[in-house]
Amino acid sequence: MLPSILWGQIINHFDNLDSKWNVAKTYPAANQQNPNFVTTTTTVYGFQGDTLINSKQWFKLYSTSDSLFQSNLLFRGLLREENNKVFYLDTLNQLDTLYDFSLNVGDSVLFDIYGMFPEWLQVVNVDSIQINGDYYRQLKFEEPTIQAFDELNEIWIEGIGSIHGPLFPNFPVK
Repeated sequence: MLPSILWGQIINHFDNLDSKWNVAKTYPAANQQNPNFVTTTTTVYGFQGDTLINSKQWFKLYSTSDSLFQSNLLFRGLLREENNKVFYLDTLNQLDTLYDFSLNVGDSVLFDIYGMFPEWLQVVNVDSIQINGDYYRQLKFEEPTIQAFDELNEIWIEGIGSIHGPLFPNFPVK
């Protein structure tokens, strides 16, 4: 008798209008009265509707600080997924491949770190992570050579995106 492994249907959040990403950023916010104070802000990203461009369906991506995702929505661009790639059309109509989840160890991606330091970062590890009982493919990238920050720690989770937020490969500091 051979053991069998049952895999659940993995959710591709880039192909689901109900998807939301909650991205928390923690940073120093010290003052004279509280010299060690840090604060955390959360930005919620999600889809509100879709549109057709050249017969292809694109989801409209918005962000807000409203945890209910109902007010102060800021349009961030359009996303669509095809063949393990996520395409992004920004508000200036610039098209970019935001993610390529078919990458393997040794493949590289161009990151424009802080919008000033373009650098090719290599995939150094591919494994999986369990989230809500489902296993997702996970890609870990090498650290950049620039010394602008301590550690980037860039990890992509297939169907979810960067651990830093869905637009991080395109907007690393926002």
